[in-house]
Amino acid sequence: VNAAVPVRLFYEIHFPRCTETGSGHKSERCGLPGMRCFLCTGFQTEGYNWKPQVDVLLEHGYTCVTFDNRGCGRSGQPCHRYTTKIF
Repeated sequence: VNAAVPVRLFYEIHFPRCTETGSGHKSERCGLPGMRCFLCTGFQTEGYNWKPQVDVLLEHGYTCVTFDNRGCGRSGQPCHRYTTKIF
């Protein structure tokens, strides 16, 4: 966030499900280190639009981060006019 124009960004971290194997050990796909994906949408879009991709990535063990862009969804909006500089 640009410190000159503070805006609260709503974000979500989606973690893969941990499943137990027959031996009682956790599945290897449960939050593997380094398997992270940050999904960034276009202008005036909510992070929820990534849901189909997030579902597939979670199945493959990725931790995903999505967010609502400024002025959209659950994120705040700047008091000033939008410019490319504030993004």
